Amino acid sequence: METRNARLTLLIDPEKKKRFERLCAEQDVTPSQL
Repeated sequence: METRNARLTLLIDPEKKKRFERLCAEQDVTPSQL
């Protein structure tokens, strides 16, 4: 997923944000690094 679209999705959908943050945690990447 392209970063800008990901950020836009996080703003729109808090549930996807949770899933995205969990995915980042699994990959040892914090959302702030995007």
